[in-house]
Amino acid sequence: MATIQKFRQKLRAISDEQLLISLVFEQIERYKGILIDYVQIQLEEGQNPKGQVVGVYKRATELESLFGTPKPILPKKEGDPFNFQWTGGFFDGMFLKVTKKDAQFGSTDKAELLESKYGELLGLQIKNFIEAKEDYLVPGLISDIRKRLDL
Repeated sequence: MATIQKFRQKLRAISDEQLLISLVFEQIERYKGILIDYVQIQLEEGQNPKGQVVGVYKRATELESLFGTPKPILPKKEGDPFNFQWTGGFFDGMFLKVTKKDAQFGSTDKAELLESKYGELLGLQIKNFIEAKEDYLVPGLISDIRKRLDL
């Protein structure tokens, strides 16, 4: 009987809404590198968090990428979607700041400039959020809860 009572106590403890929310954000913190990867893939495909193409390269940008310095990390061909990779600073500076109640993408390099010019860029598309949730966040949360319940 003592075992069932202990289990009920543990179950009540994790039933607290605030605790469950903080456990979710712990998983976001745990997998933030993967979540950032999703955002970078979206941007390399030229898409914003809504899945819309932000813009396409013009001939002048292609020529600058071929003959100017520094050379871009990824090619810039006329008509191709923006890939947001020239020096690499924007991607290298990307972060996901996670608190117990919030998660916010950002970059230490050019984020404000790029978002003022092109609109929101840093965020997960719904399809990528669903994939991350199913592949990482929910399984991690389930594992954490099972450990807390000694299952």
